[in-house]
Amino acid sequence: AALEKNATLAALSLGSNFIGIEGGKAIATALERNGTLSLLYLDRNYLGPKGGKAIAAALEKNATLTSLKLSNNNIQDEGGRAIGASLEENRTLITLDLGSNNISIEGGRAIAAALEKNNALMKLSLAIGHISDEGAWAFAAALEKNATLTELNLQDNSIGVEGLQALSEALKENITLRELDLSGNKIPDEGGQAVAAALATNLALSALTIKPTRFSQETWRRLAFAVAGKGDSFSLNCDRETGWTELLNEARLKLTYGALPVTRFPLFFCGYSGVGKTTLSFTLEGKPVPPNLPVHTHGVATRHAVIGGGEFSIWDYAGQMEYY
Repeated sequence: AALEKNATLAALSLGSNFIGIEGGKAIATALERNGTLSLLYLDRNYLGPKGGKAIAAALEKNATLTSLKLSNNNIQDEGGRAIGASLEENRTLITLDLGSNNISIEGGRAIAAALEKNNALMKLSLAIGHISDEGAWAFAAALEKNATLTELNLQDNSIGVEGLQALSEALKENITLRELDLSGNKIPDEGGQAVAAALATNLALSALTIKPTRFSQETWRRLAFAVAGKGDSFSLNCDRETGWTELLNEARLKLTYGALPVTRFPLFFCGYSGVGKTTLSFTLEGKPVPPNLPVHTHGVATRHAVIGGGEFSIWDYAGQMEYY
């Protein structure tokens, strides 16, 4: 009742308060009439499907709320479908967290379908659910049409290679999504290659999380080229630590020069004896010439020099005729 009449409160955090179904319904009723609240946290409150439906109904009428956290309330598909229906009507909500709500395929489909019509929501989390490949297909279809969503979290949703391939194809068309979290979906090699192909053409995405992974070296190489082509502003959060930096640097060099620049050179000194071949090799190596240096080099002397960014292996052949 107080929330219905309050005309100043802009933010309210009620997380982890065991509000339950009836408390959720009461808050939903207040939201239908409140005209000032813009941020509401109701996470971990045991709202259940019925409480989720009540909040969804309020969202169809509320015109001020911009950020809503409903994670860990077990609203399930029943609540997910209701939220999806409300998003088709709501024009003010910008951030919505529905993580850890046991939302599976049907709930995921409903929310994804709403994204095809909703032009306000920018940040959406469905982390730790069960939307699987079928739900991922629905989100892929939505991403091809949606023009406002900038952050999407589908972490731990049992998405397989087919779902990932569909999302990757959608990324080739989408021009607004900036951050995508696909961690916890056990991405196989084919999925990694699909992601690499999408990153090579997508110009909007700036951060991608994919782990755990089971990628071949070739897939990592493709990802490295895709990431290198996006510049330093792009962030790939993955579970490969050993060798990733080297792969990425190699890809950047190849993209810059068309091939890896040559940094190692062999130098062969041969000719008449006593003309300064050995003196030159010592100089290139950066070492002083020994005062008792023999006039003739016997056999072949090898040295190593680093000059600028190049490494030189110096082979100093003797000047005597018998060593030619």
